[in-house]
Amino acid sequence: TTKAGKPIAFATLEDFGGQGELVCFATVLDRIQNYLQVDEIVIAKGRPEVRGGGLKIIVQDVLPMWKVREQMVKSIVVRVDAESLAVEAINQLRELCDANRGSCKLYFDIASGDLAQPQRVHARKFVVEPTPDLMRGLTRLVGPGNVVVEGEG
Repeated sequence: TTKAGKPIAFATLEDFGGQGELVCFATVLDRIQNYLQVDEIVIAKGRPEVRGGGLKIIVQDVLPMWKVREQMVKSIVVRVDAESLAVEAINQLRELCDANRGSCKLYFDIASGDLAQPQRVHARKFVVEPTPDLMRGLTRLVGPGNVVVEGEG
C-alpha cells in the first residue's frame, strides 16, 4: 500500500538484457485487476522512468491476450473442402458467425477437385469478433490448421 493506504502492485520484468519493474497505482489497479490472473499473459502499457540506473514502468493500462487478439485481428480465413463440407456444417458456421458479430472480415478458401488452387471468397454477410468461442467453434467444424488469423503489420 501507499503512504495514503491505497493499494499498489509491483511486478518484475526480466530478459537477457536486464530487468525492470512495473508499478501499478490504485487508480489503474482498480480498473485492470480482473485481468491479473495466475498464468494469464497480459500486455502492459505504461510510461517509462529511469531512476538510479533502474527502469520502472508506471502502468497505465493492461490488456489480456484475448482482448489484444480481438483488437489486432483484421480477418479470419477458413479453409474448406467443397466436396466434404456438409449442409449441417454450413448451418453451424452461420449460427457461429451470427453469435459472434464484430468488425473482423471473414474469408473462405474453398478447395475443390475442379480448381487448380483454392478460391478465396469474402463472406460479406458475416463480420465477426474473433472471440475464443468463435475460434474454437470454427476449428471444431473445419479441423485444426484450417482457421488462420490475419492481423496488422
